[in-house]
Amino acid sequence: MYDREIVIDSLQKIRKTIDTILERVSSVDDPNELLCSPEGSMRLDAVCMNLIALGEAVKGLDKQTHGELFPHYPEVY
Repeated sequence: MYDREIVIDSLQKIRKTIDTILERVSSVDDPNELLCSPEGSMRLDAVCMNLIALGEAVKGLDKQTHGELFPHYPEVY
């Protein structure tokens, strides 16, 4: 069995990271906006770093649950 409180905290952090990513890209109408200016490149870098953090958090969540959580949600993994 795994520590439910730790898992809930991890899920909340994952949700916050997803919200941050969505916020950073919400005003982007054209992908070129991320490539054609220094501000766009910085935004793209920030989104990429958050995607990396998100992947690591999901991987950590799988370890925290000893592989017990994701078999119930195959669409996540």
